[in-house]
Amino acid sequence: MICRIFQHSPVFRIGGDEFAVILRNSDFENRQQLVNEFEASVKANNASVNNRWEEIHIAMGIAVYDPDLDQSALDVVRRADGIMYSNKRNQKEQND
Repeated sequence: MICRIFQHSPVFRIGGDEFAVILRNSDFENRQQLVNEFEASVKANNASVNNRWEEIHIAMGIAVYDPDLDQSALDVVRRADGIMYSNKRNQKEQND
């Protein structure tokens, strides 16, 4: 699903169930539209499954390089990771 939505950018599996996408060109320019499309695709998948364990649950974090904040690509990754974990906590609180 990730590769289908972000067709023009490399997708990397960076851990068990963690993926990173380096948005390039039109994917970067249209990132909000693609995020919306991805979220809609997840929602459609979850509405169509018969068992709860078939549902997809995601927490996403996006960061854009900012020369005032970032000295390296790792800084951007850390910011995106922080945003993702914040979203994950928020989702958990909503489901509790």
